[in-house]
Amino acid sequence: MADVKSYVVELQLPAGDATKFAAAGERARNAVEQLTRDGAAVRWIRSVYLPEQGTCLLIFEAPSPEAVVRVGRRAGINYERIIEGGHPT
Repeated sequence: MADVKSYVVELQLPAGDATKFAAAGERARNAVEQLTRDGAAVRWIRSVYLPEQGTCLLIFEAPSPEAVVRVGRRAGINYERIIEGGHPT
């Protein structure tokens, strides 16, 4: 994908609830697949779960934070925040 950046999305989940983490990650992956079929240039990279903090991090590559927001809307996920990283290497 040309001219993309990485984005880390933070979600808050109940501490120790790996089931909700897995479901959120799966919904995000499905949303990315749907948006990609619709022509969006978004790529899901990975999910990280920090159970002691009740935090889930989803990592994407996308042309803009708005594209990442579209993933969240499609997946029914409410983000706490989106952190923009640099260009993927």
